Amino acid sequence: MRNSFVLGAGRSGTSALTGGFAESGLNVGAQSYPPDESNPKGYFEDKRINEVNEELLAAAMPSSFEYAGLPQRPSNGQRWLLALEHEFTPSMDSFLQAEMEMLTEQKPFLYKDPRFSYTISAWEAVAPDAGKIVIFRDPRETAESIVRMCNSLPHLAPLNVTAEHALTVWQSTYEHILKYAEGKSDWLFLHRDQLLSPAYTENLQNWIGASFNREFVSQKLFRSSSNAEVTPEIATLYETLCDLAYSRPTSTPLL
Repeated sequence: MRNSFVLGAGRSGTSALTGGFAESGLNVGAQSYPPDESNPKGYFEDKRINEVNEELLAAAMPSSFEYAGLPQRPSNGQRWLLALEHEFTPSMDSFLQAEMEMLTEQKPFLYKDPRFSYTISAWEAVAPDAGKIVIFRDPRETAESIVRMCNSLPHLAPLNVTAEHALTVWQSTYEHILKYAEGKSDWLFLHRDQLLSPAYTENLQNWIGASFNREFVSQKLFRSSSNAEVTPEIATLYETLCDLAYSRPTSTPLL
């Protein structure tokens, strides 16, 4: 089985993808979060991995950084909502490196965290042979889901996340991913809706070398919809991702 990291903006299907492999023998994390209204089947996200990524991202926030209208500086547990407009190369001290080495020694693993979208280069340093899976969906649906989740969770509600900021997060996340992944061969891109396709999940199983539970994912989990307008830059970025995933979405065109 292939060790892999799952990247993508929050609320893009990372939990659905990882949860489908949770019973396959892959290690998806020892300290996951319980199900809630936002993720009724669970998060499949390791708390210590989140904490490491939070520490890596803390260094990415200079005092002059603007947060696209957020009323306060994102703190622990909130940094997956960062929209980094500048290049970011994470650095790790010896303590963090030891933690990351310990976590990636628990093989075979399938670790997910939206923060990987910014920190993956640090994790590649300790797990150079691991594959990377990038999952995405319609940016309007993603933004609507981000806003709904942030409004419902006490530790996120103070940020007053708007749809505008959520779209900025989506754009920043995938721009960073595409720039870092350019020219590399161990990356797999998929549209969230492809998890509903038996033909595609078979390809996914072959790529990872593990069994995907198709019954775990259903259309009922995909609850967000939106016809909001997006910028031409976001529309073009979405088209690029769809091309990389060989996906033609059935939702309303962005432009």
